[in-house]
Amino acid sequence: MADLLKVKTMRMLLVLAKHALQMVEASYVQVLCRKDWRLHVHTYDAGVDLLSATTAPRV
Repeated sequence: MADLLKVKTMRMLLVLAKHALQMVEASYVQVLCRKDWRLHVHTYDAGVDLLSATTAPRV
């Protein structure tokens, strides 16, 4: 079950990264998953953070 959760999480991270790159036309995207399962998305272009977002913690 834990492996399935990891696979689903990785798929979600890849989809988030793809959409973030398309939305802001960034050259680089960073998606982090914390121990509390909150996701942090940062998009960069020429070293400038264009967009940062954090999901709400899971309940």
